[in-house]
Amino acid sequence: MYYIAFLSYCMELCLAIWLLDVLDNVMTQTHFFSSADDVHIVSVFTTWKTENPAGGGLLFLAESELDAIPRLQVLAKEAGLPIIGAVFPALISSYAFQSQGLLFIGLSKFPQHSILPLDTTEAMSTAVRRVNEMCRDSGGGQDALCLIFDAMVPNIASILDHMYLAVGRKVNYLGCNAGSESFQPMPCLFDSSSRFDNAVLAILFESHPGAVMEHGYQQPDRLTAATSTTGNRISTIDWRPAFEVYQELADKHYQQIITRENFYQMGAHFPLGVLRADGSVLVRIPVAVEDDGSLFCVGEVPENSVLTLLEAVSLDESDSVEVVSERMTKAGMLQNSSEFVLAFYCAGRRMHMGDDNASAELALLKASIPGKTHVGVVSLGEIGSFTPTGYPLFHNATIVLSPGKV
Repeated sequence: MYYIAFLSYCMELCLAIWLLDVLDNVMTQTHFFSSADDVHIVSVFTTWKTENPAGGGLLFLAESELDAIPRLQVLAKEAGLPIIGAVFPALISSYAFQSQGLLFIGLSKFPQHSILPLDTTEAMSTAVRRVNEMCRDSGGGQDALCLIFDAMVPNIASILDHMYLAVGRKVNYLGCNAGSESFQPMPCLFDSSSRFDNAVLAILFESHPGAVMEHGYQQPDRLTAATSTTGNRISTIDWRPAFEVYQELADKHYQQIITRENFYQMGAHFPLGVLRADGSVLVRIPVAVEDDGSLFCVGEVPENSVLTLLEAVSLDESDSVEVVSERMTKAGMLQNSSEFVLAFYCAGRRMHMGDDNASAELALLKASIPGKTHVGVVSLGEIGSFTPTGYPLFHNATIVLSPGKV
């Protein structure tokens, strides 16, 4: 009899500890689940909706969890919780890269948002108008426009330019690219009922300072020109097949032999730089070689751009974490009650660094901004500027940091 009573007490104690753990989790704004099939997801959805009647959820899934989207939509619908989200090669949680799982970010007030197709010229014009309408009542850079593109959209930089011409400095800007690291088409954007590809998820976060970023690449003296391009495809450099010139530059300046076979691995180490009039460098990581010798990059390369071949720095040589953390502090982005920092970490940067050094860079981020939870995604291109109110550009190889004031 005493044994049964003791066993019952132990079971009740275990249940109480489990409930306390669940309640402790749901009191926080971010939740990482190691699997999208985790049975606790429904509890988080329900509790967040109960505690935040006007709220919703921002969901980031690892690519390996793509098939879980319909189930998550059903769970969210049953909980009465509106959701928006995207799929990425990997996630960031507990200062580590996670190849599986789900990151839930609770939104106390579900923001204005739209998932906008970009598959035709007309659709792009409609998307620009819709974004302008979303930002109509914003002013003075008090709100932030977050743009999450499908990485397969070939002209993101141009679309971003058009959006900025329409919206201007009414808002701060941040964003990134979702999708597969294999750069194969997939429905990587979703809301409560549908999935989308070849589109952009536009979210307006009220009273948000935006983001800061850094890539750490410096402009070398060696310059050339992209003489023929279409979107993110470079056909010729200095009027010769782009890959042929790329190989020669890598051999001449860095003593590296690059072939079609090792190109994907080497491209992250030796990206192309597009030089801007203000002296800044836009990094463009080439990810594929076509049969005709053209290069396919993550991000547009305007025709007649001034190019240079960059060499990625090692972790020991990089001051990117120090720079981006200092920018965040100087901009006053940490002077709010947000409990977390949202990070977009480029997949190409991770490939160049290697898993161990990239993880070490995450640890440096933790040390540079103590007292905050760091969560985020491994992205396929990033959107932002080097100063909070600067012109938004599409980048590769960057670290983007934003306060979790969403």
